[in-house]
Amino acid sequence: MEPELVPVSVDSVDDSLGQASLSGRMEGQGRVVFKSGAMYEGQWQRGYMHGTGKLTFPDGLVYEGDFQDNTITGSGVYHWPNGALYEGQVLRGKRHGKGRMSFAGSETVYEGDWVQGLRQGQGTIYFNADRTGYYQGDWAGDMKEGRGTMQYANGDVYEGDWVADLKCGYGRMQWKSTRQEYKGQWDRNMPNGIGTHLWFQQVAEPTAANHALLLMFNRYHGRFLDGQRSGYGVLYFATGARYEGMWLADKKQGQGYFVFENGDTWVGAFEEDRPVLHEGETFAPASINVALHIQDLIDEEEVPAAAARGINNVLMVYNSDLRSLYDKYCKRPSLHMARDAPRPSFTLVTAQFWELMSDARLVTAATSLHHIDQLLVQARRAPPPLVAFREYAQMQLSLADDPADSHFWVGLSEEHVAGGPHNPLAELLFPAFCEALVRVAAVRYRHLPGMERRLHVLINSHLLALVSKTKATSAPPRTPFHQEMWSSEGALLALQQAEPSLRPVFEHLAARQHGSAGAAGTRHQAASRPGTSGADDSLQGVLDRVLGQAGGAGAPAGVPWADDLGASAQVYKLETSARSVVGLMRELGLLPDTMAVMAAAGALCFNYLTANLYNQTQRLRIEAEDGQPEGGAEAGGSSVMTLDEDDEREVAAWLDVPMLYPDFVEGMARVAFHAPHLGQVEGLQAKMQALLMAEGSGLL
Repeated sequence: MEPELVPVSVDSVDDSLGQASLSGRMEGQGRVVFKSGAMYEGQWQRGYMHGTGKLTFPDGLVYEGDFQDNTITGSGVYHWPNGALYEGQVLRGKRHGKGRMSFAGSETVYEGDWVQGLRQGQGTIYFNADRTGYYQGDWAGDMKEGRGTMQYANGDVYEGDWVADLKCGYGRMQWKSTRQEYKGQWDRNMPNGIGTHLWFQQVAEPTAANHALLLMFNRYHGRFLDGQRSGYGVLYFATGARYEGMWLADKKQGQGYFVFENGDTWVGAFEEDRPVLHEGETFAPASINVALHIQDLIDEEEVPAAAARGINNVLMVYNSDLRSLYDKYCKRPSLHMARDAPRPSFTLVTAQFWELMSDARLVTAATSLHHIDQLLVQARRAPPPLVAFREYAQMQLSLADDPADSHFWVGLSEEHVAGGPHNPLAELLFPAFCEALVRVAAVRYRHLPGMERRLHVLINSHLLALVSKTKATSAPPRTPFHQEMWSSEGALLALQQAEPSLRPVFEHLAARQHGSAGAAGTRHQAASRPGTSGADDSLQGVLDRVLGQAGGAGAPAGVPWADDLGASAQVYKLETSARSVVGLMRELGLLPDTMAVMAAAGALCFNYLTANLYNQTQRLRIEAEDGQPEGGAEAGGSSVMTLDEDDEREVAAWLDVPMLYPDFVEGMARVAFHAPHLGQVEGLQAKMQALLMAEGSGLL
């Protein structure tokens, strides 16, 4: 497109604008007309076009800008006869470096890198005047090549790989008007290979109690061919049902496995999107009961068949109550979920199940959150027949030389532990929720005979009161701490504000426990004790000085975790212990005496002590200062934790139980609430602020 300067003879010279040197060569300003018809007007040096000037070519192309030794080099402007315009850097007559190109009669504008007259490097091309449509990213050989983002004027957007101006590689496409998204492999501008297609239909917040069957959004994960579902893939329906098997041209075709909303399954052939049924066969759930995969529990019973019927009967009796409870906690906010984040579904997640277990007083030594998460993993596992179906399909269809295909099969086999066993956002459908309750009951009430009775006691004693106070003979009593926690918006706000500051503390404790923070431990020992330097003496303040970080950027190197979660969620893959927490607080001088140490240890191990175990006969031995039973403590009142010799021995036994991040957050709040040296501070919010920050530090 750019012209090249070639040796030509001069037709005329006008040196009236400048002067010739003693050798007769042009110097200064001058105008020359070449026999080719081109004309140059500008600066000369030693007979060469050098400096700034204007060169007009016979075809009407005009260049104005820098020249070096008879070459168009530097910065300048090209004007084409058709109205196109280039402004930017040039090298030997070609666009080279940074530049801007626009076209007459078009709103298209390119701004970015050029190499030898071609777009190459980083650049942005705008397709309309208001710049709502554009491509921004890598270029090579005048084409989109590498990573880039295509923003369409209608709001659609593609982010990902490009090859020769086409979407190719890995990318994500969002269709705004139809509320759809595809992320995965592309080829020739179409989804090809492994990918995930989501339909984000608008999900209104449920008002009816049966919304547990309409929770999700349709999602397909599997193989695509030229933009259509083809090959092996899984379609997750909005109702909680799923189809897994073969596809052809967006239709179920071939062998497939269908899981109904209640967990029942059907396996067989599909043709043109419909199941191929034998005479007398129906495509429907086998029963109205929730299907459970608890053969491991039933096999322990004297009469397994009778135990299975008994469990199903209990779940049927309490079905509406369990659905109401599920609905209630689906909408429950949690410290371990992003606040104000849009939710495409109202499926229960692990963080909300943690809240349910805490409210129901089901977090005990036998059913710690660590153990509960393991039970949730079991409840989320695919049915054994589906696992066998999938393994056979993998043997027939897997591509050994395709990493994406290998990742696809591994992802399916590990979908029940996606993000780790303690992932707070792992979804729990209603059938899995019911199975989780059965498994919790089996552990919590192992001393009772029969699974049916264990489940009945758990539901009647712990859960019904959370649905309706009229449906249970007694509700799980709340401790003074919980009374304050859930009756005061200020207390909950305090915990929300403290949580980001507690995160780096927990990460540091986990790193120390894994032996990867030896240097930090040395710095801890060398740190000055509180009250000697006038600096921030709070737990967070001292840690900030020790770790050299004001906001806690993350855990020290060496802590094992996977890369499939964002940085803010990695903390849920870590573990520490109450012993480590108490040890750190003692190092920092935050526990001034033995009484404070025992109170902190007792608060951190609160749920594991026999004295605090809730069932039909036992009650807490924590009393308010005014002598009221634990349920009658007034919000904001102080409470004293009394530990006898048996309690102290239990505390010592539970100091090394694995502590997860949610345990730690609630434990630190409980430490602040029961700390003897904070007895004069009123209210949980003020107590936490007194423990976590010094006056005026402004960390929270």
